[in-house]
Formats: sequence, C-alpha cells, structure tokens
Amino acid sequence: LSLCVMGKDSALFVSLPNAQGVVQELGKTSPILAIIEINDAIMANSGSAKRLQSTLQSLSEAPYKGRVKGLLIKMDCPGGEIFEIDRMSAALSFWKQKLGIPVHVFVSGLCASGGYYVACIADRIGTTSTSLIGSIGVRSGPYFNIKEGLQRLGVETAILTAGDDKAPLNPFSPWTEEEYAERQGIVDALYEQFVDHVVKHRSQLSKEHVTQVLGARVFIAKQALEEGLVDIVNQTQEQALDDLAGVCGVKEDYRVIGLSSGHFLRRFSSCLSNSPLVTGKLQLAVLPDQQQKSLWYIGE
Repeated sequence: LSLCVMGKDSALFVSLPNAQGVVQELGKTSPILAIIEINDAIMANSGSAKRLQSTLQSLSEAPYKGRVKGLLIKMDCPGGEIFEIDRMSAALSFWKQKLGIPVHVFVSGLCASGGYYVACIADRIGTTSTSLIGSIGVRSGPYFNIKEGLQRLGVETAILTAGDDKAPLNPFSPWTEEEYAERQGIVDALYEQFVDHVVKHRSQLSKEHVTQVLGARVFIAKQALEEGLVDIVNQTQEQALDDLAGVCGVKEDYRVIGLSSGHFLRRFSSCLSNSPLVTGKLQLAVLPDQQQKSLWYIGE
C-alpha cells in the first residue's frame, strides 16, 4: 500500500497491483486506472448507491483529478432492490460521462438481475470461465395471507384505511383478483423498463430476443457470450485490467488504485505503513473527521 488520503466525504484509496502484479507508487502525473468492487446485494439499507456516488466523485478530486483514464468494476452480484439498483445505475452513468472514461466490468462470479442492470452501463463486460450471467426479470413477493389461520385460533384482525385499495395484498384480509392485477401491472412495467435498459446499452440484443429467448434465465459464461450478454470470457482480473489499459492507451505506464477496507485499524495501519517515520518518504495524509463505513457492497 502506497497511498493514504482520507477526508470526511472522500473515499480512501490504496495502490493496487497492475496487470503484471506490480504495485507502483502513485506519483504526481502518471495516468490512473481505478478498480471498484461490487459484491453482494444492492440494498438501500447498506447505502449502495450513495457509496458508489461518493467513490466516483472522489476520482474527480485531487490527487486523482484529470489522471483517471479508466474504471474497472469487479462484480459478484446477484441483484437487489429495484430503486437502489436504478440509483446506482444512474450514478455510474453520470460519472462515466462526467469523467469521460471507459468503464469495463469484470465478472468474477455472479452478475444477475440488478447486477446485470448496472453492468450494462459498461462499455465492455468480461467474465471468468465459470461466471453466471443474466436473470433479466423482476420479482415481487412472496406474500403471505394468514387470515384463515388466525381465525382458526379465534383471532380477529382489522385494518383501518382511507382511500380505495390502500392496503392491497395485506396478510389479514381476503385478496381479490383486482389486487393481484394491480401488483402484476407494476411488476410488468418494471420488467419492461429493465428490458429497455438492457437493449439500449447492449446493441447485440433485441427486445424480442431478451423477452422471448433469454427470459429471466441465468447463463454460464460461454452461453452468455453466444447470446450477446457479455463481450469476452475466460478472463482473469489481470487480463481485464490489461485490456482496459490498452483501450485507454496507457498500457506502457499507469497506476492502479482501489478502495481500501473501511476497518479503522486497517486504515490506520495503511497510513502508518506510509508514514515518513517508517518509509523515510514525505507523503500527505489527511486524517478523517469521522470514521467511515466499510466498502460499499451490492447484490440481491
């Protein structure tokens, strides 16, 4: 680790190995490739979109401003909450344009449902040989109705509402066909938005192919390539990074940075290892105003 820059709102980055496995000092002028990991579920309660927004914004600030030439997103994500997925996708799209850089996705495991929704923003999607891709679909539920069970126990329930259809599919009242239809209409509309998003960003795919052939199935990497869901398979992270460096035109000389762990002791250790007292080199370390949370994660 060769860099420790912390602030109240900024992300903490450390130097990472390049495609040849070498960690190089950040320096002052060398071009930079950034790696961001998207793991687990995309959930609002974990602040997935907000953390991504903060991370990408940090890449436009000193000491990275003007030096970031490309972004590699390492993904292992099963999906998540539709609203948070949309916010994350919008943030990635905005900063991709604002920074003016290519964005590549490297799937190290699973890229399904909302994970694929976000991945579609990338210019290129690469995977390992065993990665799983797809699940272009929307799910709501399951819902449970316990009214009859409570009645057998002699338990009566009541819900007070104002306004038609204020409490559809609640577990304490009989469900109607209209309630089912209303909820299904919402699911259908969100699914159509998902399909349109995929087709917009993946020129190889048509709406008919997505809805009538692919469906919401998950595909092994080789099949995903044949169906146009991804662009390259059998990659390693080093190969994905080397590929991005070539596209950015910085293959001969670049630095790699990524988010460090949010654990305070590890962050303190990172700063200490780069302290002039230890290295004999003068470096800038701006201490945080408050402890930050750990690296953001996303998934189903």
